[in-house]
Amino acid sequence: TAPNRRYDRRVRPEAYYDRLVEFGLSDVQLAWREKGTALGREVADDPAAPRVVRAAARLGLLDPNTDLISVSAAVEATAQECPAAAVILCLHSGTALAVAHLRQGSGGQAGLVDSLFHGEAVAAVGLSSDDMPTDQDGRLFGRAPWVAPLTDRGIVVVSPAHQGQRMACFVALDAVGLTVEAVHTAALEGVVCGHVSFAGSQCTGIGPTLPIMIRIRDRKSNMSELQSRFGISY
Repeated sequence: TAPNRRYDRRVRPEAYYDRLVEFGLSDVQLAWREKGTALGREVADDPAAPRVVRAAARLGLLDPNTDLISVSAAVEATAQECPAAAVILCLHSGTALAVAHLRQGSGGQAGLVDSLFHGEAVAAVGLSSDDMPTDQDGRLFGRAPWVAPLTDRGIVVVSPAHQGQRMACFVALDAVGLTVEAVHTAALEGVVCGHVSFAGSQCTGIGPTLPIMIRIRDRKSNMSELQSRFGISY
């Protein structure tokens, strides 16, 4: 580990570290990169979110037990062939992995969570914290702006205020009292963004906001790289 002293550029870097770092991808991670390439090529002509997620599941790119480097390698490879599909894979996989990890062993809504990895439903997430709904005894009221990728079937993860704290939860997009306002943006075709409003929609708690947002933001860092490398704008 690095000594507890101010960094000095004159000191050789190896003086600060006692471990070698291997930056090469493992065989498994290389295989995920190849699958990402295959996904991008398959859906390039029509990168609608449900189609991308179904194809990702069939190719083995949706695994609750995978490592994040494998997912990152797949997202980058997908972007080389179809940037829109890469953004969808990035948001869906990050959200699904976070939900699966924090809901592990809880039992409730297990079928809906499993559907995210079978390619049967799409996971969307609120990308802005400027305006969030409130949780009143397991029901949401208010509005979550800039949610993506939106579909007719899936879930949305939001972080409503609850007793002075932020607790992440998910809601089925076909829940009673939920309405979607799709917003036309400069984003890539296939990535549908919009605002979601709740009028007493039943939600399922996931856990504290910080752990789940760390996992999702790790995937959103892939999006930032995609924006700089492929000129994607939102």
